[in-house]
Amino acid sequence: MSQKSELIKNLSIVDDELVIDWQDGKQSRLYSYWLRDHCQMPTSRNADNGQRLLSVISIPEDTFIEQAQLDDTGNVCVRFQPENHLSIFTQPWLRENCYNLNHQFDDRSAVHKQLWQADSFMEGLPRINYEHMCQNNQGKLNALRFVRDQGFCILENVPRMEGHVLKVIAEIGYTRETNYGSIFEVRTEVNPNNLAYTNMGLGSHTDNPYRDPVPTVQLLHCLESSTEGGDSVLVDGFKAANVLREESAEDFYTLTSTWINYRFSDGNADLRSRVAMIELNDKGEVVKVRYNNRSIDTIKLPADKIRAFYKAYRHWGEIIERTDLKINFKLSPGDLMLFDNTRVMHARTAFSKRGKRHLQGAYTDLDGLYSLLNVLERGGSRVDEVTAENIVDHIEDVFNRRGAESYLGEQVTMAQHMLQVAQCAEKAGADDAQIVAALLHDIGHYKNEIPESALAKGKDNYHEEAGANFLEDYFPRSVVEPVRQHVAAKRYLCAVRSDYFKRLSPASVHTLNLQGGAMNAEEVAEFEKNDYLDQCVALRYWDEEGKDPNREHPPFYYYRHLIESLVEH
Repeated sequence: MSQKSELIKNLSIVDDELVIDWQDGKQSRLYSYWLRDHCQMPTSRNADNGQRLLSVISIPEDTFIEQAQLDDTGNVCVRFQPENHLSIFTQPWLRENCYNLNHQFDDRSAVHKQLWQADSFMEGLPRINYEHMCQNNQGKLNALRFVRDQGFCILENVPRMEGHVLKVIAEIGYTRETNYGSIFEVRTEVNPNNLAYTNMGLGSHTDNPYRDPVPTVQLLHCLESSTEGGDSVLVDGFKAANVLREESAEDFYTLTSTWINYRFSDGNADLRSRVAMIELNDKGEVVKVRYNNRSIDTIKLPADKIRAFYKAYRHWGEIIERTDLKINFKLSPGDLMLFDNTRVMHARTAFSKRGKRHLQGAYTDLDGLYSLLNVLERGGSRVDEVTAENIVDHIEDVFNRRGAESYLGEQVTMAQHMLQVAQCAEKAGADDAQIVAALLHDIGHYKNEIPESALAKGKDNYHEEAGANFLEDYFPRSVVEPVRQHVAAKRYLCAVRSDYFKRLSPASVHTLNLQGGAMNAEEVAEFEKNDYLDQCVALRYWDEEGKDPNREHPPFYYYRHLIESLVEH
């Protein structure tokens, strides 16, 4: 039947399912029981907090859909029997929550992270000025996203006051107190109860695997550092787990399926846990790693598993000590390292007994940190007025909030596409303006993120025009013009280079037809007068390359300094 909707093409009832055919060709098949359970009406959900008011056992077992149709405002109205209950759903809610078109929410697994190794931070480690983080929601968002996506962040210029680490925690969550207290000191001690309190080097490890639950976020605040040595070392445990899986599926399986005991014992505590070194979710994705050889209790496994375990254990221990997986740096006084203790392993090099090295540490947990991040991303961080001073913050915010959206029928998201195009430009030896143009070429797809004053400049406000109009107030023409012409460049290349059309993806062929097809001779001659012809053509080739769902690419912050260097104030 014909519908008046922008999203839905057709509704039908088939057996015990509501079948929705969407305008983009996709289909949802929603089980009647699921629909009734997810009713959004006031009789089913509390209007203030959205929590369910009905139990699954209160839904009749013989529930079925009697009728489904769109009302005058486009909402989907579903009548359930035998209750004679009416549920009303918005089309966006059904599309965003349909279980066969959307993955379950999961912000913890390795699949959703940006994995890294030693050469991933050639342009610098993820750093945020502490005062900027405290006073600016965008600064706080950037710091929290670093922890979520890369697993760590370094806060700079944190006041060198004892106990200030707890004030940092108060900015992002709640202190997790342990038998070490709310704060623990990292400096040499006489008769230490932990090797961390000596000047010995420490191998890669996660903290407190003997706790249940383990503290999930660790902070280390550098107050003094005048010794030789004592460099900090970090390893991405999720990347290391991927390496183990690639090198030996057998060893990977052994460590994910074998639970061992950890233990810490002194005069005041006796802490024990039994866990696997690598923890998986229901999809077989890594969600936590644990490794601390100093705290492993006596290993008691069945005789037929002991050899396989030690083979895998040794392999795992060797991988996390590989130089190509480690980043090494020295914390300066005032630096504070904030990291995910379920993912990032930390270590240190030995240091001399001369001079002073004093760090204060504390723990918090990921649930508080992620909660704040989710609240900020939900809408508290948007920049109301875009200026030259905050343009890069605004663009980064758009990438982080909207980047996961689909890219016009391609197999990559919007952010993946733009970041891959920038990577292609960089690998081709392009100059800074070309790389930034490549990164921002599709920013016009987010028209509701662009001020109306910029949109109004465009004649037709297609995405290339909308993006260029927005960018020209802040960037030189060498950035703006390739963005403005990247659609025209596709039409141009289809007209003048016979092999180019073969490079186009099916989605790109489809949009080519909508954009006017190959240029005619008159259009070609006019386009070739452009001062930035070569840059426009190069961007178009990179545009077609940046559509690989399996390609690893740098995160947005890798390019941030480059974008900042080109902003015209």
